[in-house]
Amino acid sequence: MYSGKEIIYYIYFSIMLLAKGIGLYEGMPVFNLCLAVSTGVLLLKMAMDSYSLREAACIFALVSLGVIIWRKSGEKGPLLYLLMLVGMKDIPVKRVFRIGLLVWGGAFGLQMLLALTGIRTGTVMAHNKLGLGHILRWSFGYPHPNVLHISYVIFIAFLFYVLHLEGKKLVGATVLGFIGNLYIFLYSVSYTGFLLTAVYFICNLYLNLRENRRKAEDIMLQAVFPCCVVFSVAGPLVLQGKLFEICDKLLNTRFSLSRYFMYHGNWSLLGDRQAQVRAESVNYTLDCSYTYLLMHGGIIIFSIMCVGYFMLIRHYVKENKKKELAVILGLLVAGISEPFLFNTAYKNLSLIFMGNYLFEVLEEKSKEGFRLQILHLGGKKIGISAAVWENMADEVRYQMKKRKYQIAGIGIAAAICGGTAYAFMADVPDSIYILRQGSDRYDEVVYLDENNLPENFHSRIISYKDAQTPMYELKGNIVTVEYVRGIVSCGLWAGVLIPAIYLAIYGSQNKIGDKR
Repeated sequence: MYSGKEIIYYIYFSIMLLAKGIGLYEGMPVFNLCLAVSTGVLLLKMAMDSYSLREAACIFALVSLGVIIWRKSGEKGPLLYLLMLVGMKDIPVKRVFRIGLLVWGGAFGLQMLLALTGIRTGTVMAHNKLGLGHILRWSFGYPHPNVLHISYVIFIAFLFYVLHLEGKKLVGATVLGFIGNLYIFLYSVSYTGFLLTAVYFICNLYLNLRENRRKAEDIMLQAVFPCCVVFSVAGPLVLQGKLFEICDKLLNTRFSLSRYFMYHGNWSLLGDRQAQVRAESVNYTLDCSYTYLLMHGGIIIFSIMCVGYFMLIRHYVKENKKKELAVILGLLVAGISEPFLFNTAYKNLSLIFMGNYLFEVLEEKSKEGFRLQILHLGGKKIGISAAVWENMADEVRYQMKKRKYQIAGIGIAAAICGGTAYAFMADVPDSIYILRQGSDRYDEVVYLDENNLPENFHSRIISYKDAQTPMYELKGNIVTVEYVRGIVSCGLWAGVLIPAIYLAIYGSQNKIGDKR
């Protein structure tokens, strides 16, 4: 049974997840529309909630802080996440993650389908990576290849939280998830994304397979967040010489960028609008979530988040909430090198837990008496049956367990056939043309007129705009890497889809037989 206000929260959450899941970002009119509509939906839900005086005061203070930061600094991220957090009253976390898996999984899958079929590729870059010279980095419709890999991390976090996996099943699922990590890395070539996904898998395995932790281990878990903050904020200011250079190189110049912003920025209580202006003037981006929040959001919201995370992790360690801790710690470590924790990326799932914990604490301390409720609606329970989907899931699990060797054999055979077919049938170009703005190469540019190409032209053109836009022609390993990617993709998807089709056909035949 679902309450009306609970359904309204899921609508709000789904709008924001779908917007980010299909690659929309701040500044796009469509994203701004989604932001406005979802905020209106959330405010409607909050008007239906019944608050104690303590809860109302806390919500008013947090939302007011977010609005002030937005008006003073121009940064919407803190307000966006504070609304997400305070809207969590009376909302079950598990249901939020189920909705998230459905929406985010669908959007992520759609992005991959559109990109692999060439319908919507998004940003494509040519960077000098892996010692192979310049190779393509694909974003699959997202703003940047790094965002593609972070989006995969979010999908995995949703999936592993929703699934109740233990022991060998957890290990097996982790292996499959890591294969997916390798596949996404093949296209994104995001070192940080690959490592951060690995960090989440390690945290999840450790927390779920470790039966009885010692006191020292609990202390170490609670120390992860403070270490992330100190390393991110104090590190660029304190470290000098060779040690600074090593950290800066490992984090792909993120230490240098953080140092620049903290040396040249205004340390303010409520954020600094000039921080963004300076960033745009020198074409710098602040990729560390912690320094991003400190410099763009201000000292007050930074301090509140630090206290909130410290208390949340301490509580979850005490309650032994393993799956929750894996998500929280994995994302907090990711925040060292990615800005998505506190900007408008809407990927910080850990704040769902913080919102739930906030209202647990406020409810414990609240006394019966004064209640504030603007709209006396939304309390009625509505029955939404998921029996059909549950039966389908049970049937799939049963058939997979019963015919696992057949499915594995079909999958391996299909993968080999798919990869081999591409290897022999693919039309390999002589070179690849890509926009100059998408490359870190600085040599002679060329101009192409796609409507007037030479007769012997046998190259691939990516992200073409017009005959006046400068492009680079790249040869060698970049062509080979694309050929290998094609083989792997055809093999992998054939190995996944053919067994799925077999399973669907066999399952439907069994149902028809049962009816007869």
